[in-house]
Amino acid sequence: MDANIFNRMQNETSYYEERLRIIFCIAYRQGNRAFIAWQRLCEKHGFNKAHETLKDSPQSLGKLKGHLILGFKTQQRHDAELILDELQHFSKKHHLSKLQLEEARQLITIQKTQAEQQKRQDKSEAFRQESTQSETSSQMKR
Repeated sequence: MDANIFNRMQNETSYYEERLRIIFCIAYRQGNRAFIAWQRLCEKHGFNKAHETLKDSPQSLGKLKGHLILGFKTQQRHDAELILDELQHFSKKHHLSKLQLEEARQLITIQKTQAEQQKRQDKSEAFRQESTQSETSSQMKR
């Protein structure tokens, strides 16, 4: 795998993570805590469960900005709820980019291993050819 492609994938993953962090800060009163809670939920129960939680009960990650007053939402609450859709979208993008990055890392590891095996095979083949040639030349001298 080309190093430029791998670097682009790393940058993309970092971009989505930073974008998620920003959106959490827009939607939640304590955005960094909500983001950390979401990451822990991903680690503990997997992305699908974390995404489901984000979709079905976003308040379980922390308090959303704004308030409900007599059943009416403040503008800040309305904005926080609207941005939850974007949060779900970017959480999927982030997850997919992390998966692609992990696949790329595994592919690089496999390619390195194969290259090392090929070098060892080439060296042993060269050694065999040298020993065969030396045996042949020593037999011809006799």
